[in-house]
Amino acid sequence: MGPYREGAISVKDVPAPSVDDGAVDKAFAKKKATKFKFERINFTGSGARLGHTVVIDFEGKRGGDHPERGAPIPGTKMKGHQLELKDTQPDPWRQFVTAITEAGMGQMESKTFAVSFPADYRKADFAGTTVDFMVLVREIGELRPIEPDNRPETEQRADIAAELEEQAKLRERTAIDQQLREALLQSCEVDTESKTSSVTWAKFGAESERALKWNCILEEVSRVEGIPFDKVLPFLREQANVNYAAAVAA
Repeated sequence: MGPYREGAISVKDVPAPSVDDGAVDKAFAKKKATKFKFERINFTGSGARLGHTVVIDFEGKRGGDHPERGAPIPGTKMKGHQLELKDTQPDPWRQFVTAITEAGMGQMESKTFAVSFPADYRKADFAGTTVDFMVLVREIGELRPIEPDNRPETEQRADIAAELEEQAKLRERTAIDQQLREALLQSCEVDTESKTSSVTWAKFGAESERALKWNCILEEVSRVEGIPFDKVLPFLREQANVNYAAAVAA
């Protein structure tokens, strides 16, 4: 085992778990401005149609007669974009709506279609060009009105602050755990070959072996320290020398 106690492992640039009033203000303003929420439809029959809202991933590639046809276009890759399927969408989104609804795309279905940008499009790089977009429909649903929250503002802000703090703590733990994992994977010796060779039916790739090695390290810390397996990561976090990232000025 490599060293891990009393600050032997330093982790850097960890996001602070604290939440300031500015973040609460921003989240509260967003909550007040949000009038609808997305609700997934598990069965749509003929797929997505006008009136639905879809959650899509997409990426644009050079299309038409462009000399780099088929090459990905930087800045056009997006995940989890929410698009209302209505014929009043402005271009180029109207073309997305038409392609998705005419095909009746279903959940987890992907298609590629051409989108033409007008000559006066606000982004010069796209004006007058044709882009091939690969679109994956992740979810189909509807936007439903949100019941207004009539509780006092102080109660609402307290709930928002608690939620943001939990998210911040999760980011903190994730950052620490990732660096702990890498440090111990490098400093500890684990005989994974003897363990994987006995499992003749499985195929272990590099990542699978790293995952097995990490699990063995956690089991060994559990044994050495005499603590339950599920308490090992919290213990390692307590032992780490944690350096937080500098706050970014607003």
